[in-house]
Amino acid sequence: MAGCPHFDLTAPETYQGGVPRDVFRYLRNEQPLYWHDDPETDTGFWAVTRQKDLDFISKNPLLFSSAERSCLPWESAQDRVVLMRQQLINMDPPQHLKYRRLVRNAFTPKKSTATRPAFARLRAISSTRRWPVASANSWKRSRPSCR
Repeated sequence: MAGCPHFDLTAPETYQGGVPRDVFRYLRNEQPLYWHDDPETDTGFWAVTRQKDLDFISKNPLLFSSAERSCLPWESAQDRVVLMRQQLINMDPPQHLKYRRLVRNAFTPKKSTATRPAFARLRAISSTRRWPVASANSWKRSRPSCR
């Protein structure tokens, strides 16, 4: 990977062969805070690839906010951001901690194991149905407007 490569971390093709471990290894070693341009929206986002950087960001919500503009990698209108703040992933402390405490017991290993039979039944039911097939880029069309 010579030069200054650009990786499209939002393209489904990037993940067709599984997680692109060589790409993330390169980013961790060479560009751990990687600015990802989005040519569709003239904006972009930071891809943070090292654990120590993620830990720092997670522990400094006054510097790094999910609630300010959401955690999604595209711009959203302010009225939409207000609605998105109701989702746990887009909350900052102390609201995030309050709601996280409410739901955390549902995600223990014991509870997760207990749901396996129900998910197996759902998988059996859904495998007998015909579902519409989406194109590789259909997710881009369904993405909220960024302007």
